[in-house]
Amino acid sequence: IRVEKNGGSFVRLDGNGGTRRRLPGGVFIATVKSRAPAKEFKAVMRRSAEIDKLLKKQLEARGPVVSGAMSARKRPRVSVLERVGDGGDLGMG
Repeated sequence: IRVEKNGGSFVRLDGNGGTRRRLPGGVFIATVKSRAPAKEFKAVMRRSAEIDKLLKKQLEARGPVVSGAMSARKRPRVSVLERVGDGGDLGMG
């Protein structure tokens, strides 16, 4: 939070000589990397990679995502008229 309040953190882009603003996750990782001992930082990053691999395997085991299939997290889109039936007396006429 302190980094953001002080104008954020920027990354130099290779080749172009420009910069871009670092995302919050990148700010966190850069901060941890600069403050933690190298051995501990590498151990954390290694464990993070292991977890990512396990999550990827779990997603692959579920099978491909079918286009148009409803997600368990999303509700189907329903128009206002479908929600209230034929409209009845909505005071709109």
